[in-house]
Amino acid sequence: MVYRPPVAVLERRAELRECLVAEATAIVSRQGWAGLTVTAAAAAAGISAGALYKHFPSKASLATEVFNRAAGREVEVLATALADSSYPDVVSRLANGVATFAWRAVRGRQLAYSLIAEPVEPPIADARLALRRRYRDVFAAVIAEGIERGEMLDSQIPEISAAALTGAVAELLVGPLSAAASGPAAELIVGQASAIALRCAGVLGTGPHNDRRKS
Repeated sequence: MVYRPPVAVLERRAELRECLVAEATAIVSRQGWAGLTVTAAAAAAGISAGALYKHFPSKASLATEVFNRAAGREVEVLATALADSSYPDVVSRLANGVATFAWRAVRGRQLAYSLIAEPVEPPIADARLALRRRYRDVFAAVIAEGIERGEMLDSQIPEISAAALTGAVAELLVGPLSAAASGPAAELIVGQASAIALRCAGVLGTGPHNDRRKS
């Protein structure tokens, strides 16, 4: 007969795993990937380093879980901002989405830098490429809608424009995030990110497009 752990044991394991992910994410948010060690994560969760391996087979697997969850949250926030129906047109929604993404990056500077550009081990590098594709797909859907509504140039392939947009915004943020820019510099970053995004998307016209700064 196959042994099945009691429900209470399974629940406790799940709680400890979630605690490890939360504490590891907090470490990365403060110190970057360099600060995430098995010893540090285990100590923060109140368990031994050996016990950590009951939940994650390696530090790389823990780091990848942290990356995927944190990155997934950012994609979800961006998608929500891009779909905000309180904006009158697709262009305004795009500007709002990019501004929201940029503001979250400058406010959570270390975590954003860790997700976007900090040197990482191969498993996280692979996850980062997958993240770029997710951003591209979200932006491509908005650009395709803008083309359909006549707000963006129709002589473009949405996926290609979206890839350029994703890369341009990420590159714009790398330097300021690593240099811990703040204040007026943050305002400039957000404004430039939105402007670049609109150009990459082939926006027709030059009317103002307000953004909302969301946490």
